[in-house]
Amino acid sequence: MNLAANADRSPFKWNAGTWLGAQLGGTGWLLGGALYMLLSAPEVSAIWFTGFVILNAIGWVLWKLRDRLRAHTGIQLLLAAIGTVGLVAWTALLQLRPDIPRRELWPTSYWPLAIIPAMMVWFAIREHVSHRAAP
Repeated sequence: MNLAANADRSPFKWNAGTWLGAQLGGTGWLLGGALYMLLSAPEVSAIWFTGFVILNAIGWVLWKLRDRLRAHTGIQLLLAAIGTVGLVAWTALLQLRPDIPRRELWPTSYWPLAIIPAMMVWFAIREHVSHRAAP
């Protein structure tokens, strides 16, 4: 399979603005939450800030590998990392903050994280369809 030919057919292209937007959009809530909880829940704040740093490091590494990695693969890896760290961060909040009423938050509080696998599936479908439609 020719990587260059498949990359040309893909709806996903490496673009600095798009990549940075996805990366900061997917991680910014962790930084905002970490700052918000800094004084009231420093242990949760540290976990969230660490997640923010790790995800941005992953995003930077993926961007640096863009000459060897298809854009679709890169965004899928970034989304998988964002989803995983998001799940860890939210679970840490629920477990380490006894003042949060868990019965009200669990399990419905995890639903916003479902956007990540939904996006991954949608992107995979778009990528698959683009290769099937191409001559």
